[in-house]
Amino acid sequence: MGFPMPCVRCGKLVLSPCLEAAEAAECVNNPVLAPTSFAVEVIADKSGKWCGNGARYLTEGAAKMAAQDLMMRWFSVTEWRVVPSPDKPTWALADDGRMVYLGVD
Repeated sequence: MGFPMPCVRCGKLVLSPCLEAAEAAECVNNPVLAPTSFAVEVIADKSGKWCGNGARYLTEGAAKMAAQDLMMRWFSVTEWRVVPSPDKPTWALADDGRMVYLGVD
């Protein structure tokens, strides 16, 4: 991981879920970290294997737009899905509808 993410249990920015007994007792949900980005995966051959790349989207909606755009350009895509990712986002959807590259570290 390497950068803080909000703990779904307590909302604090942490590098790992709240595992200490005192912290976990304060939490109300599961000790799973919320995703910080979303990735697109597609099936584009007869293997049925889900494949993706390094693109990570700031929101689930941006990832869905990217998946639909990809499906329009790649005729071999039979299925697509959006999955949560702990990775830092590399793309975001601007107010005018364009995808904006955020860069990578």
